[in-house]
Amino acid sequence: MGSVTRREFITTLGIAAGGGALAFAPDLAVKAFNAAWGEDWVEVPNGPETWVTSLCRQCPGGCGIRVRMIGNRPTKIEGNPFHPVNRGKLCPKGQSGLLSLNDPDRIQGPLLRVGERGARKWREITWEEAIKLTVTKLQEIRAKGVPQALAIMDGDTGSLTKTLWKRFFHQFGSPNYINIHSGLDHGTVNAYHLMHGTESDVVYDMALANYIVSFGSDFLQSSWSPVQTMSAFGYMRRGKETRGKLIQVESRYSTTAAKADVWLPINPGTEGVLALGMAHFIIREGLFDKEFVEKHTFGFEDWRDSSGAGHQGYKTLVLQHYPPTVVSNITGVPVESISRVAKEFATQGPALAIGTRGDIYQQMAIHALNALVGNIDRAGGILTIKNAPNLDLPEPAIDATAQRGLQLKSLAQPGNGRFPLAASSLENFTEGVLQGKPYNLSVLFFHNCNPLFTCDQVKDFSQAIAMIPFTVSFSPYMDETALYADLILPDHTPLEKWQSDVTYTLQGYPVVGIGKPIVPPRGNTRNTADVVIELAKGIGSPFAKAFAWKDSQEALSDTMKRLYEMNKGDIFAPEKDEALLRELVRRGWRAPGYKNFAEFWQGMQEKGGWWNPAYNTEEWDRVFETPSRKFEFYSQTLKAQLAKRGMPENASQQALKSSGLDEKGDLLFLPHWEPEINTPTGDDKNYPFHLKILQPLVFAGSLHANDPYLQDISSMYVKEKWSVWVEISPYEAERLGIENGDWVWVESTANKMRCRAKLTPGAMPQVVNVPLGLGHKALGRWAKGIGENAARLLTHNTEPFTGELLMNKTMVRVYKA
Repeated sequence: MGSVTRREFITTLGIAAGGGALAFAPDLAVKAFNAAWGEDWVEVPNGPETWVTSLCRQCPGGCGIRVRMIGNRPTKIEGNPFHPVNRGKLCPKGQSGLLSLNDPDRIQGPLLRVGERGARKWREITWEEAIKLTVTKLQEIRAKGVPQALAIMDGDTGSLTKTLWKRFFHQFGSPNYINIHSGLDHGTVNAYHLMHGTESDVVYDMALANYIVSFGSDFLQSSWSPVQTMSAFGYMRRGKETRGKLIQVESRYSTTAAKADVWLPINPGTEGVLALGMAHFIIREGLFDKEFVEKHTFGFEDWRDSSGAGHQGYKTLVLQHYPPTVVSNITGVPVESISRVAKEFATQGPALAIGTRGDIYQQMAIHALNALVGNIDRAGGILTIKNAPNLDLPEPAIDATAQRGLQLKSLAQPGNGRFPLAASSLENFTEGVLQGKPYNLSVLFFHNCNPLFTCDQVKDFSQAIAMIPFTVSFSPYMDETALYADLILPDHTPLEKWQSDVTYTLQGYPVVGIGKPIVPPRGNTRNTADVVIELAKGIGSPFAKAFAWKDSQEALSDTMKRLYEMNKGDIFAPEKDEALLRELVRRGWRAPGYKNFAEFWQGMQEKGGWWNPAYNTEEWDRVFETPSRKFEFYSQTLKAQLAKRGMPENASQQALKSSGLDEKGDLLFLPHWEPEINTPTGDDKNYPFHLKILQPLVFAGSLHANDPYLQDISSMYVKEKWSVWVEISPYEAERLGIENGDWVWVESTANKMRCRAKLTPGAMPQVVNVPLGLGHKALGRWAKGIGENAARLLTHNTEPFTGELLMNKTMVRVYKA
């Protein structure tokens, strides 16, 4: 053992990690390490150095990591060089994983509430007591024949645990497995489904694109897979002969805008209109890919159905309604800029149009540009994930009680024409619980999510939770939702457990990563995957038969055996071998680096996972599963979805109209501008500013605010940290008598919050920008009471098809505090 000062060790660690807060905040880091390991920890081991692979799981990005061990102590985390998602690179959240492991505010073992909910009064109990109590509650539900009275809210969970939870709820007979997301960047999934007809995931092949127009997506800051996205962007810019060009269309000068060739400021919520204006120019000038449009699209030209009735096509719609002058008036983007970007997009391909969440018509308008230039399922374009492995294991037949429960709809499933494209809705769940319709809940689990922090309608949601007799949190931290639970069964952190993650690369390759425990648990916590197995066994026959594994390691091994038996792909390989492996797979050859399952399983643990590095482009039957088997400008898939909900078409239209949609006929199925959905409502004289919510990389997810290093680099752009801020135009600030650094109130009709004003020319006039992720009332010492929660400012306006919150409809006023 060698001895060094705490400051020397931490500063060295920061330099090794590439700087960041570890290097330029050593005083803060010393305090953090003191809290985590104790004042007496000054010894640094000099034992043998080893590297152990695992999974990051600090976000849904799917990165692999390797951990430097000196003796039995983990001392550094970096990217796994074999993992195809991140190839040795890692974002700040991943590098701070040791802080999550050693967080002094982690819950150390099972806790049972003994006071009022939220009173912070707990009694430590054993795991045996906790499991018995939970099993008893579940057995009571089954004995009453109401399995639907159990529900779970599950966040962005690793594949092994998610698979076990889904299996558990299927065997139990509850339709209430509810998946919720914690980030802003969900992409244009609805548009892909409606225009491609497939449920498969899609990706942007950014690395090989020559021209990208990003419509409001701050992908260099809040991507679902930040390391992979940044690497692809870097290759597009500097890794190939033709340097790619980026146009950022956004109402804020974001991180992505700062890295772009051109920032096009735009009126909030009008990004899809700009896409329609670009389409007008491309079609009018004859610059679209005529061969692709003719062979592989439906609804471009006017058309007649089988009854002879005529229908308007995309071309007619765009040329009649979206000339650049009209589009300029709506978006605030000059006509010259619209024409220039449209021409470059059509002539400097392969070109990508990248969108973000919002109403489905704007999503469709943006994605239609990719079809217009023929850049779908081609290198540098939109790719559809191929051969994603199905790792669900066979399970025994469910009993009659489970069959009856699964015939009911989930409490979160909308009905009666409401949100017809939504698989689940938190709003629907809340109303169902409050009204006790169509049935009551008795037990609710929360896993890997914190809805009492992330939900915008927190008052109604809190009232709903109060009506549920028994709630269980699996959080390793005392977050806002765990604080109001009746029982806490704390999970391990990623470095303490067996886990897996099914993901994909931006080249369309499926990837299965696995992680194993690096260290023993720091406290009396348990892997939630093990707890699921224990609960199933505790309930007894026939339930236990579906969970015959000894523990999560054995369950993961069985899952990987299924992957092995598929006889596809291979264990991760060095980056230099990727081209050779792709060519072998393309030719149908395999030379796997193992002879049997034992070698496969061992290799998976050593290298970190499996992948299938092949993608054959232009497999149109796989890419387009629409009724026409083509890309659909006119979405027959949307028509079919409405019919699938069991409503006549006219009733569907009327239901949607009552939610803000005022278009009928063919426009219901075509990309277009829907002002009633996107125009803010309310008093624009007293609330003159559009509110734009931004998602700092370090706060994407629900737990990272309790990391002192991440707090210290929360805003590299306006140089603000450990506080919430509002970005405001210097012109508007001068008019309001506000100076840089002043404390101000940002107030909407829903709520108000106190922020520090940051004057920046990157804020458009009449737009103010506020970060999301701060303002916790619980979670830990580095999160509680730091800033305020921007979600509370949002007025509740939902997209009529999906039920997602429309982020661009909230108006605020700003004044000195």
